[in-house]
Amino acid sequence: MKKQVLILLACAFGLSLNAQQVSETATSKSKYNASVVKTRQLSNNTTTAKGPGTPGIATTIFSEDFASGLPATWTVTDLAGNGEVWAYTTTGSTNSPAGTGIVDALNPTGTSAANGYMIFDSDIGGSGGGAEDCELLSPAINCTGYNTVFLSFNEFFVQYALGVGLVSVSNDGTSWTDIHNAETGLAQNVGTTNPRFVQLDISSVAANQATVYVRFKWTGDWDWYWMVDDVTLFEPTAIDAGVTAVSGVTSGCGLSAASQVTATIKNFGGSAISNIPVTLLVNGAGAINETVPGPIAPNTTLDYTFTGTVNLSAAGTYTIAVNTSLANDGTPGNDASNTQVESFLPNDLSSPYAMDFEPSDDLAQWALLDANGDGTSWALANTFAYTGTQCLRKAGSGDYDDDWVWSGCFDMQAGSNYTLDYWYRQFDLQAPCSLEVKLATAQDVAASTQLIATEVIDSVYNNSVNTFTVPTNGTYYLAFHAFIPTTNPIQGSSSLRIDNINLSVATGITENNNTGGVSIYPNPSNGILNLRVMKFENANIRIFDAVGKEVANARMTDINTLLDLSDKAKGLYVVKVEGNGFTYTQKITLQ
Repeated sequence: MKKQVLILLACAFGLSLNAQQVSETATSKSKYNASVVKTRQLSNNTTTAKGPGTPGIATTIFSEDFASGLPATWTVTDLAGNGEVWAYTTTGSTNSPAGTGIVDALNPTGTSAANGYMIFDSDIGGSGGGAEDCELLSPAINCTGYNTVFLSFNEFFVQYALGVGLVSVSNDGTSWTDIHNAETGLAQNVGTTNPRFVQLDISSVAANQATVYVRFKWTGDWDWYWMVDDVTLFEPTAIDAGVTAVSGVTSGCGLSAASQVTATIKNFGGSAISNIPVTLLVNGAGAINETVPGPIAPNTTLDYTFTGTVNLSAAGTYTIAVNTSLANDGTPGNDASNTQVESFLPNDLSSPYAMDFEPSDDLAQWALLDANGDGTSWALANTFAYTGTQCLRKAGSGDYDDDWVWSGCFDMQAGSNYTLDYWYRQFDLQAPCSLEVKLATAQDVAASTQLIATEVIDSVYNNSVNTFTVPTNGTYYLAFHAFIPTTNPIQGSSSLRIDNINLSVATGITENNNTGGVSIYPNPSNGILNLRVMKFENANIRIFDAVGKEVANARMTDINTLLDLSDKAKGLYVVKVEGNGFTYTQKITLQ
């Protein structure tokens, strides 16, 4: 099981609206479109083999970028005999859950996908295609005189359940050594980065050999696809250090003023390297210079955590970059990598918080986790919203669900009462999914401990209103957990919806028990609201928009008051009435 915490973003930032593409009901064998998420890694710098005779740069032994289609010297063998084979393409796959093809823009120095590449498109055969087994084989490559031989290529691989992409090398065309499996570590419906640059040391098989073959072998049955481009054999330069990733810090609330940063240093060269100078920069300034002692063996990596720390406590966006500067380095193009993180300040709930999952809502702080790794999790949907056009949806699954989504952060105080209300519904009661809501101290399962609500299963929208307190002053998150225990006799579940979340401080003695005798109508409204408050003395009315901004207020001077909101934009608003000993809130929709 592969666990991965991902940033949940609004549609404008890359989260798919896949309600039309995914079944609402449970199924034991159905293909789901994976949600597209925005990654925080801004670059994935890699080495590129250069031509012979360039001082300090790797010597190219063989290269093929498939610019003119499948070369006559390459061989495609359909071992399954069902007609599904490797093919040349410039347009990508038939039905793609995670992009249409290898994308040059994500790594412009690492692939030449614009002029075409090879694909095994498993999905093209449909559910009746049958088992697939097909090889893409290079011509014989002469590596005589090269004591060190590396293989590099770009790939984009997505598997549903059975897809395997195996790369093997041989020096006689008969005995094969497996060196790479594209499927390793990938969960169902999860793919590699696009493109993923792969570099492998094949010297044990290929060094000083006159006939070296490279084989790309796909096996599967109605899975997704495997795309391959820019196959290169080369002898690396002796000295070549680079940075492949920057980690240790992630976007979040209340980031530390002494955050530690980790860099993955890779030896792209043919000789071991030591004492590698590294520099850490935040937004291009405040250089922290340190030395990685090593040694790092050829074609291996080492994670180095800087002793110096960086201050990320202020709200804002930070670009954190690390670069190496090793003397006589052969390929400067792979010396740097960076990542981008955002530091958020917690919402202090001085005004009610509302989230309706509409296109204009800010979801930058929200996070999700597909804890059981089945490729089905929370996402935005544009069907069956309670109000508006969008809602939050956990798709129907053929597995035992275990899916989490966390809100952004809130500053909460011990001794205060908080009211959380939201609307939820199931799609199919024949295979429902359980829903519980918890209070969390971080966007993490282990930190989601205080139960707020366990919901009753229903196929129509229900309003859940809950009051809770927090044990200590601090930063908290709301956690929504959709699950089916593995002990459940029925595997698989229908989809689940959540919409119109509201969180506020219960400042009065009671919250929403309507002891003030409040009536607000009509709802929905064209902008003219009638308010009737039996305990109107000293009662105040405050109106908040969907993002919690106060847009209007009034003071009750009689039992009945007329509010004119016709100048406000259409959408969801929160009306809060505060009086002697009571606080009442109600959501209203302006049409």
